[in-house]
Amino acid sequence: MVACIDLSGRRYGRLVVLHRGSNTTRGGAQWYCLCDCGRMSLVRANQLRQYKTRSCGCFLTENLSLRRRTHGKRRSAEYRIWAHMKERCQTPSSASYASYGGRGILLDWETFEQFFADMGPRPTPQHSIERLDNNGPYAAWNCVWATAKTQARNRRNSLRVVWHGQTWLLTELAEHLHLKYHTLYMRMKRCTPFDAKKRLSKRI
Repeated sequence: MVACIDLSGRRYGRLVVLHRGSNTTRGGAQWYCLCDCGRMSLVRANQLRQYKTRSCGCFLTENLSLRRRTHGKRRSAEYRIWAHMKERCQTPSSASYASYGGRGILLDWETFEQFFADMGPRPTPQHSIERLDNNGPYAAWNCVWATAKTQARNRRNSLRVVWHGQTWLLTELAEHLHLKYHTLYMRMKRCTPFDAKKRLSKRI
């Protein structure tokens, strides 16, 4: 009969050996072990000595959970924003693809981790990603967190007018003059190219 090495009190990974248990069906020694998580388990001696078993199973469970969770922000607003950018830039079946990926808008952030490292959390729920150059990519050098109001002013089709020698976005000029956008727009629309400056100045 082969003598059994006493493993009592020894530590293997997260397991501390307590006392001998029953043998396997083939006569191999087994030991009761206490895991750091508090669970008891019966482990074969050779599995312990060869460090093939290092916990009651909790170590493997934790690793799998971490792999699935990755950054832990899959349900966050920032993740949804990144996912939508990726979809409209890289998925031809997306309804927005023609306005983004279809006209050459690229996404520099291939992973959410890269995006979050560059941009950080959005300042408020009213903020979303805005490209400074509407023909440029989604990239750290070309993106900022901006409110919907700021983004509206930066759209490619934002209306610009010249007033007193200065070019204004119509939205900004309306704010500057304390007028409603629609009121100023209708006044501008009634002006002809030849008398626009005169009539606008007179009516404003």
